[in-house]
Amino acid sequence: MNTLPGGECRDQHLQRAYEPLTMLQAGTLAAEGIHPAELYRTQRAIMSPWMLAQRVSPRASRDRVFPTAEAYTNHWLALLENGMDDLRSGLHGDLGASRDQENRALIFNRDVDPVWAKIDMMVGSDVSDQMIASLRNQAVESAA
Repeated sequence: MNTLPGGECRDQHLQRAYEPLTMLQAGTLAAEGIHPAELYRTQRAIMSPWMLAQRVSPRASRDRVFPTAEAYTNHWLALLENGMDDLRSGLHGDLGASRDQENRALIFNRDVDPVWAKIDMMVGSDVSDQMIASLRNQAVESAA
């Protein structure tokens, strides 16, 4: 039994938001040409267990990852359209926005993810700094 405050609500959120993706992700990760990404522990700790961040061949990217990413997108859009308002109070409260901001600060962080150094080489540090700022900015979603 979940004894955390709001635990039942969080369990319902996990069931509705993530469980529909479980088999889809498992099939994708087991496909030929898909290999575990080389991530630091910190990166794995802050990312979703349902993430698709892997090393993939061009064929696996086209045949498995792109269709799976599209299915993920369709799932998230359906959640937005159909809503999860019945779970909102137990999920967010005053902590939701601050938790999201802290998570973005960790995920989109040069000290956590060495990929930003590679992005610097491709587009320049000024552009990658702008990318990080956009990814961390919660106002981007609220403006849409």
